[in-house]
Amino acid sequence: METFNEARLSIVWQQYLKDGRILSPLEANQREPVFLQFGGNTSQIKLGVRLQDVAQSPEELNLALKENNMPFLLGVRNDCICVCLGTEASVHDEIRAVCQAVCISNILGCPTATVPASQKPTQQRLWEMVHESHKLLDAHFSPFLKGVKAAGWDTKRTLLDWDEWRVEWKTKNS
Repeated sequence: METFNEARLSIVWQQYLKDGRILSPLEANQREPVFLQFGGNTSQIKLGVRLQDVAQSPEELNLALKENNMPFLLGVRNDCICVCLGTEASVHDEIRAVCQAVCISNILGCPTATVPASQKPTQQRLWEMVHESHKLLDAHFSPFLKGVKAAGWDTKRTLLDWDEWRVEWKTKNS
């Protein structure tokens, strides 16, 4: 399949970050797991959540908007990376949001059930991870997107499993 689902996109994105190589649809499909993996080493990613799943206060909304000029918001809540789409989000924005969520998931690393509470990242550190991931995507996403198109991936549509929540937010102009 030449369209991205979450598993194929994650495989192709992680390979790109590792060595700059873009996998073809055939290569990624061969690496895609046939069965759902339980107890894996990444955090769960929830796509298309409500705004309150990302930010539960005005302060958290400001943190979600910091370093972010994209039509989606990301946050980490209850060991899940939550992605809230704006009304203007395109298919390319959706792909970028999932790539960014995969980055955060990889940073969080091991299953949180095995990490003592004293070693879990603080909420402040989780927001720092979100902000760092914005910078990483700013640097790497455009060449990645060009590369996947050249490798034969269909980037006009996806098979990403989004819930249908969309939100509109406005920022004050300084």
